[in-house]
Amino acid sequence: MSHNSSTVLTFVDKLIPDLLSLNPQMEHIHYWTDSLTSQYCQEGLNPKTSCKTWMDEFTVNEDTNTSPMQTQDELDGSNTNTELINVRENDNVAAKYLDKWYVGKVLEVDCEDNTVTISFLEHKKKAFQWPFRKDIIWVDKDQILCKVTQPTSVGTSKRMPEILPYDMKLVEDIFDHK
Repeated sequence: MSHNSSTVLTFVDKLIPDLLSLNPQMEHIHYWTDSLTSQYCQEGLNPKTSCKTWMDEFTVNEDTNTSPMQTQDELDGSNTNTELINVRENDNVAAKYLDKWYVGKVLEVDCEDNTVTISFLEHKKKAFQWPFRKDIIWVDKDQILCKVTQPTSVGTSKRMPEILPYDMKLVEDIFDHK
């Protein structure tokens, strides 16, 4: 199965009647994903009305009456029962370490200890860089802020991985509330 607008629309078309039966008052569906290629956006369907602001416009902690969501207390960290983010080897994540956040790739997951080994990138202006000496650290799973889209290489040498503006904003928002 491919990640394209046809696949997404097929699922959305099948889901809408079920969602409406659960909540007849529903007016909006927000499609969330961790995959860049499966984002549902009008750009693929109608280039004249492309959603140029897709990466800048997103919802963080908007309260609704239709489904359970994180409360502000949970985002602020006052709730000690924090749900751990499910990560696997080779996932790209943002994690908190020594009161800063860093982006890296998960190398190993230890389910018994709830820790992960992450190879971190160095932050260089808007982009990142693999450090000269590998920066590999064990981190508690509760310090993982979120998954991020695989960084794309930028610059003339293609040695500077960059994360999407959406991911950057999401990481900063989660970090500021954790």
